[in-house]
Amino acid sequence: MEQAPLRAKIDRAAQTPEQLRRRMEEGRLVSLLRSTRVLLYWNFINIGFPLLFMMLPPSNVVASSLRYLMLSSILCAIITWWRLGIPIKLIWPIRFLLLLQVWLTVCSYLASSQLARTNDFETSNYFLIAAVMCFINAALIGHVWHEYRKWFLNALLVLFGVSCGIGVLQFIKVPPALILQNIYNARIIELTADPNAYGYGSVRATGLASWPEWLAFQGILGWGIIGSRLLRRSLVPWEFVLASFFLFSALIAQSRVMYVSLGVCTLTFLYMLIKRDPKFGKAYLTAFVVLMVGLVIVAGERLGYATQTNLATDTTLQYRQEIGWRQAYDIIEERPWTGIGPDDRLVWTLSRVIPDRYTQGTMIDNGFLLLLSWGGLPALALYLPIIVIGMLSSIQLLRNRKLSFERRQMAFLGALAVGLVLNNMMFNNGFTHFWMNCVIATIGALAMPNSSEVTQELKSRYHILRGRQTPDAISYAATTE
Repeated sequence: MEQAPLRAKIDRAAQTPEQLRRRMEEGRLVSLLRSTRVLLYWNFINIGFPLLFMMLPPSNVVASSLRYLMLSSILCAIITWWRLGIPIKLIWPIRFLLLLQVWLTVCSYLASSQLARTNDFETSNYFLIAAVMCFINAALIGHVWHEYRKWFLNALLVLFGVSCGIGVLQFIKVPPALILQNIYNARIIELTADPNAYGYGSVRATGLASWPEWLAFQGILGWGIIGSRLLRRSLVPWEFVLASFFLFSALIAQSRVMYVSLGVCTLTFLYMLIKRDPKFGKAYLTAFVVLMVGLVIVAGERLGYATQTNLATDTTLQYRQEIGWRQAYDIIEERPWTGIGPDDRLVWTLSRVIPDRYTQGTMIDNGFLLLLSWGGLPALALYLPIIVIGMLSSIQLLRNRKLSFERRQMAFLGALAVGLVLNNMMFNNGFTHFWMNCVIATIGALAMPNSSEVTQELKSRYHILRGRQTPDAISYAATTE
């Protein structure tokens, strides 16, 4: 019974200092590996929650969870940076996003002191910070887990595919899908002047989104995930069908403002098909045109909301111009530099609004006017660089054929997402969808190079060949791996 402990003591005594040091180093590495896995899982959960909440019906519980998600993301980012030593780099669009949120918070306090408006800790005071934290978490996990891009895009494909599939069922008026639409649009039915426009029997599909324009957003972004594969190879038949399905889902949402993006993406898709493979591209082009024309002819009556649009007599446009935008004009005229602060009553909590001097209980439905109303001209000046730099940097990465396909794919999606937000802001409050902001921020983070790509870029930049590196170059490259 006593021989085993005695033998263990003898074995420990017989070990040399070098053997003990090596064993301690192995134990430290095993401990670091285990903690790394835990941190990666934690990061993955933090990124996964916005994807989940994006598909849930709008409610106060879902909105309130944003602050707890932010706290978890902040703690996870700090511990990951401290434990693993992964570099955190904030790109310029994220820096401007932080400055914009700080400025909006300052405007909120100014409105509280100068206009005696309530200054509660509302969602509008921190919703942009959530996108920043998603960027940091995704950048950290993507730097060390090189397969994360694939997992993220596959998760988006599944979620957007389910949402668009339900949207198609709503479009053809399958009763269970219409009941689900009522559940997801309960708040919209309370807020809109015409409940039949979104409720039971509507021809405007919403899928698992709160508004038709966000189903169009999901459909076009889903198309982008499939269409970006043309950057490397031709599409197989099932990918072509899936990409066409996503574009059709954006069509049946009948978000007329998003038809601009839909038209551009459709033409881009057809051009990329022919350019990648002229022989099969022409066949795909013919099949796509025949398919879309046939679907429009069959479902022409249910697309009447979009096809019968007359801008001269359109009631929704007149409502925006005479009521929604009018309240923004009054705010801009009186307070052009600071606005009235980020007020939820202009975009989210309309059902609880008591009309006053500045808010009339209606959405502004124009992202640029909303920014001017919240934070004046400085807010718009801080937001425009986010769009411009995000678009130009994405295009620059996309055109660099020396980069890996995965980075170019994320750059393609980044440019697409920025364009969609810009399009949406013309007649909607595009930048206020905080879960979609988190998805876009994650795409931007995954367009950054991971540890392996950083090493390859360093070797390519300084013409370093394997086995001939200087010690400084080797140590510098090792810090990124």
